[in-house]
Amino acid sequence: MSSWKILLRQPGYLRYFTAVAIARVPNAMWAVGVALLVLQRTGSLSLAGVTVAAGSLPAAVTGPVLGAWLDITRSRRALMALDLTMAVTTLVGVLLLAGHGPHWALPLVAIGYGLTSPLSTGAFRSVLPELVGPDLWPRANTLEATSINLAYIVGPALAGAIAGAVGPAVAVEVQIGLFVATIVLVVSAEVFELRPAERTADLRETVVGGLRALWTIVPLRSLSAATLFSVTAWGTLNVSFPAYAISLGAGAHASGYLWAAVSGGS
Repeated sequence: MSSWKILLRQPGYLRYFTAVAIARVPNAMWAVGVALLVLQRTGSLSLAGVTVAAGSLPAAVTGPVLGAWLDITRSRRALMALDLTMAVTTLVGVLLLAGHGPHWALPLVAIGYGLTSPLSTGAFRSVLPELVGPDLWPRANTLEATSINLAYIVGPALAGAIAGAVGPAVAVEVQIGLFVATIVLVVSAEVFELRPAERTADLRETVVGGLRALWTIVPLRSLSAATLFSVTAWGTLNVSFPAYAISLGAGAHASGYLWAAVSGGS
């Protein structure tokens, strides 16, 4: 039997992969769906950019602590459900406030989206080695990368297509529905509780150890620094793509197709 078949028959793997693959699509829709909604209702590209950024920035601060919390908590699924519920709540808030409330309130509400996002992101990735083991890790890692790439093609294209056909509000509503479906899958999948047998139970020790590794391991430090600059450059496209699409007369929703094309090329 091939290693691919063994992987797919690994207990809990298909449940894991389904939940993770679905969860990544609405995450990839965020920058397109929310930006288009704010732009349509307020006409402000700058507000659209600030709102999307507000939903991403907090993770850079909360990530180390939340990642450590995942390592020591008794229930990872509860923390993941908290994160996904926060995402739903934030999107509902943006949906209700955009064009109907004060502009300054939108970025404040959007902060909630990124505040807890490391919980699900970290849990998705960290559970995989324990689930598949060292022999199946290369194959599982390949499928993991594929699911991420596909999400960044499907998510923006889906958001753009829906926004172009029936409006960005519906695109955000679809995003909410996908997150709700993910909550159900995560809460019912025990596989997300898998962790190494040996681990620390001290939050401070875990955070300090992680930050120390980030600084002392040179390749990890270099990669993190390079990623910081790379992500900053990519972030400018959240505003540049809609602006460029509008300048071409294609409609702001075409920014979703631009994102999908870039991801497809990657």
